[in-house]
Amino acid sequence: MSPELPNLMHTQYKKYQDLKNNLKSNEIIVHVDFSENYDNKQQHAIQSAYFGYQSFSLYTVCVYHVQNDKVKTQSYALVTETTEHSSTVVFGLNRYLLQMLKSKFEFDTVHFFSDGCSAQFRSKHSFMHFTKFDPSLKFYWNYFETSHGKGPVDGVGGTVKSVVYRKVMSKQVVIQNPKHFAEYANSVLKGIDVLFVGAEEMSVDESEEDSVVIPGTLKVRYVERIIQKGSVLLKFSTESPFGPPDFHIEPFRTMIYPNTPNKCTPNMDPGDQSKQTKDEIGTQPSVGQWYAVYFDDFSYWYIGMVIELNENSSMAKLDFLQQSGLDKNLFNRNKSDVSWVDVENIFYKLEAPYPLSFSRTSTLIMNDRDFREVKRIFAEKFSK
Repeated sequence: MSPELPNLMHTQYKKYQDLKNNLKSNEIIVHVDFSENYDNKQQHAIQSAYFGYQSFSLYTVCVYHVQNDKVKTQSYALVTETTEHSSTVVFGLNRYLLQMLKSKFEFDTVHFFSDGCSAQFRSKHSFMHFTKFDPSLKFYWNYFETSHGKGPVDGVGGTVKSVVYRKVMSKQVVIQNPKHFAEYANSVLKGIDVLFVGAEEMSVDESEEDSVVIPGTLKVRYVERIIQKGSVLLKFSTESPFGPPDFHIEPFRTMIYPNTPNKCTPNMDPGDQSKQTKDEIGTQPSVGQWYAVYFDDFSYWYIGMVIELNENSSMAKLDFLQQSGLDKNLFNRNKSDVSWVDVENIFYKLEAPYPLSFSRTSTLIMNDRDFREVKRIFAEKFSK
């Protein structure tokens, strides 16, 4: 071990704590890492199934944000069907993550923390991807020493995998695929949001012609992004700049990248785009159809099926499901919850929710597209 390594480890960890303790209301900290892949083995599986099991990735995240003048923590596990832990996959997952977080919190500054693994977080390709994130954000990336970035994110991955594995081994569930893993984990875990991220949501243009080798990459522990007219400037430093007011550290290298259009955006089928606009309510609702409804009293949305319309169709009577928690794609129908609503508050038409599993028919979920669209429209129209 290098004599400098313990000091670097301590310095970066202290800066991490200082930033967290002095976090501002317009900032968030996002601590990320990959957990070991989950091997989807089943209890009492036949031999061919045992050796032919599917593996999938868990990308673990702890987000720190300020709420009511206090720093709050929210943990996430992003589940994907790929087992590749590359910088391209990291970019796709982080882009999805930031889009999701912007629908939850108001912030204009994001501080990422990770270890310095070159395959995932610290390479010329990673740096190029930094230039492609939402240009409206002030963007910073901080590195712990490789294999020394342990923290709460490790506990997130271990908790999710161990809870699901115990349920599998006790024959309470048979996990079918990564999407089912995420949905089931979300239904049995508290304090961790487990989300499935499909390939189409993290699709990235593989072109990396803008990648430039940065001499001294292994000593980079802090990257600052500055959006300029026609270009993007990255500043590379040997440590994070947080500290006393008079503390300052000069970057040891800078690099200018072309400010090209963001090619790294999710693939969107034109037909799918037209469906989105059609599904936002522009006509009268119909009996037997499911909808998302905004309630002023609660400043939130609920889903239900129309069971009756009044004479002039200005009011609709819906049988609503009970959501298991804010922003959770889990709904219960254990008891009836019927209400009349103004049709002006109905904002999205959705497909009928379906049971989480054969053994949990009273717990329903929305399809991924409907759930994303409801959250997006709610964030754009009602949560500002």
